Amino acid sequence: MSRIQLDHSFPLHYLKLQEFARRVQQGISPALRALHREISTADMGPTTIVERTLPGPNPNGALRRIWREIKKIPSVSPAWGVLRAQYFKVRALQERISYIPRHREIRGQQWTKLQVGAGGNVFPNWLNTDRRPGRDVLSVDVTRPLPFRDGEFSYVFSEHMIEHLAFEQGRRMLLEIHRVLADNGKLRVSTPDFDFFLGLFRGEIRREEQEFMDWHTRSYTPHLPVHPLSVMNTMFHRWGHQHLYNQQTLSLLLQDCGFDRITRHRTGESDDPELHGLETHGKLVGESHNRMETLVLEATKSARGRSVEA
Repeated sequence: MSRIQLDHSFPLHYLKLQEFARRVQQGISPALRALHREISTADMGPTTIVERTLPGPNPNGALRRIWREIKKIPSVSPAWGVLRAQYFKVRALQERISYIPRHREIRGQQWTKLQVGAGGNVFPNWLNTDRRPGRDVLSVDVTRPLPFRDGEFSYVFSEHMIEHLAFEQGRRMLLEIHRVLADNGKLRVSTPDFDFFLGLFRGEIRREEQEFMDWHTRSYTPHLPVHPLSVMNTMFHRWGHQHLYNQQTLSLLLQDCGFDRITRHRTGESDDPELHGLETHGKLVGESHNRMETLVLEATKSARGRSVEA
């Protein structure tokens, strides 16, 4: 168990990042003022509405409110769209800058458990990582080599993330996870279960499956008929999904990446206390729906540690 290598998510020095953000912000401010003058002369009600929504203590909320008014002016909308995108890029950069001291503190600690694709789910006593960083979430791009040493971790967990990667990207991620796991280390991965969605096409479906289809269509595609094909299309094309798995294909992929002792589990359940109760996707879709739609596999890096080429 050793300290984590410094990753390369922040290649520039802190002061350089600050200066860059300041200069970009200075470039945006005049454009905002000019836009305000143009809006004030437009036929859209009292100018005080716009004045109250100019960026202030809560610039993100202010921009959302002003955007609703600006969308009413066709000639302004295209230019504002570009400006708005630039503004939020600056806000994201400033946010990343604010995390640097905390991330240095996190990197200096010793970790045995790694979560990839954490999103907003921060687990205590885990190193939480995601492509988009947070205060307690380090920035790690799983489509690139993981910035950790061989055998660094005893556990790795990933929930509803691998389906957002193309197949080859997912394979490379699993190879990297295999590399950073210690001998006999365990991976727990959860993802939508293609077999469950395929099962909705059989002649007679169970009551809970019909309830799932009703909820899924009502929640995500109310303009489509309640039908298994509507659900399946949503799972393939929404949320950035790129590749769905069933138990057989994900097991074969894990074996190909050097894992063995592959076992299936219900969401939130595990024979290993360290991997018990980790899934949080049920908070978004409901625990009963999550149990139906989610495939959970655990796999072990054998002490034999066979190497697999990427």
